[in-house]
Amino acid sequence: MTASKPPVKGRVATQKQAIPRVASKGSVGAGLGGLGGGEAMVSWAQHADIHTGLGQFLLYSAPLVSVVLGTALLLGRAQLGWWALKWTTRKARETFRAQINDPNASEETKEQAQAALDEVEEILSSAHRARVKAASAFMGIPLSIEADSN
Repeated sequence: MTASKPPVKGRVATQKQAIPRVASKGSVGAGLGGLGGGEAMVSWAQHADIHTGLGQFLLYSAPLVSVVLGTALLLGRAQLGWWALKWTTRKARETFRAQINDPNASEETKEQAQAALDEVEEILSSAHRARVKAASAFMGIPLSIEADSN
């Protein structure tokens, strides 16, 4: 690794220089999960004797297993997060719609519930847009969503 150059005297540091790149918890966890899977394969290969066909197969397939397992863990964690968001918003919708349809609720309560319901819908909509943008960027598909408020 090379050390980064010190900023030139009299120049303001750019945003790239000022903000270090940090891996997300999900990608680190997936990497560690993949590492554990690869380590297990090497351990099994040593147990089976690395000079046999099975041992060689396990040893040489360990990097592939590590990458595949790490990717699967990362995608699985992202999907679980998405399901949790959908479940939470569904429950919130049910609660706010019950308040709106309650004949005993005051008009002020119904207005507040409607505002909260609109906010929940906007949150879910922006999450959908972000998810579609991320997927299209990952696949290399150019995408332009005009209604994005970000």
